[in-house]
Amino acid sequence: MKLQKEPLKKSDFLLSQFEINIEAIIEAFQFARDTGVKTLLNPVPASADISEELLNNTDIFIPNKSEAELITGIKIESIETLKKAGKVIQQYGIELVIITLGEKGSYFLYENGKGQIPAQVVRAVDTTAAGDTFIGALSAVLQKDYSNLEEAIQYASRASAMTVQRFGAQPSIPYAKEIL
Repeated sequence: MKLQKEPLKKSDFLLSQFEINIEAIIEAFQFARDTGVKTLLNPVPASADISEELLNNTDIFIPNKSEAELITGIKIESIETLKKAGKVIQQYGIELVIITLGEKGSYFLYENGKGQIPAQVVRAVDTTAAGDTFIGALSAVLQKDYSNLEEAIQYASRASAMTVQRFGAQPSIPYAKEIL
């Protein structure tokens, strides 16, 4: 399959996971970065062996806690170990790392700051689409310069909280009007 470049040129972000061919992701990420499109990688399904070329072409990296532990070899038990894992990931030139922590929220680390955003307190019934919802919602509202990063993470957290209160994958993902 040939990379469709024209639609990509008009995008702010290009998102991918490991559910498609890695070489295709690398090609798309290289093109995206060359045209000023931010690249966002969610390392699912998790792997301890991620292509360095892919990481070098990734702007935003969003693993969950267990994925971050697998990728970095660091057991995440505190803010300090979160920061350490984030810094290991950033060594590949990644600008922004967001580690999602389920009911404990998410931790972010980038050049201009770091912090933890608490999760919404809800009764979860199905976590199937929580990560996908978080990433989709985040990328829908995040500015390319990350100027609204904390607000975008809070928005994504609200979306994820709504998702885990419903059953199913696609049917559980809320519309923007519900999140607001």
